[in-house]
Amino acid sequence: MMNYLFQKNSNRLFYNSSVLRIEAVDPVQALFLKYVREYFQKLKQNNGVIFDVSPELEKDRAFKQKTLAERYFGNMDPKLFEKFPEMKYEEPTLDDINISRAHPLMKKS
Repeated sequence: MMNYLFQKNSNRLFYNSSVLRIEAVDPVQALFLKYVREYFQKLKQNNGVIFDVSPELEKDRAFKQKTLAERYFGNMDPKLFEKFPEMKYEEPTLDDINISRAHPLMKKS
């Protein structure tokens, strides 16, 4: 989950980056910009999901995600992390104030 959020935020930041809007001056920079643009084009086509993933890499990512979820959230269902928790507040029951009965420490001596 954390990996997914980091990926989404970093993609959002990089989409708005001026690096993609500049024109390349030297051939190395032109090649870099070409590959960066291709990467983000493929990423958009896959709806933000990582593409060309090897089975080993996917297995490693799933293991790390499971380990982090177990370490920080216990054995909870991973789907619970994707929605906002429901909060319930109950009104406390208060005792009536009995003014006629004085507290033992407040007695006049």
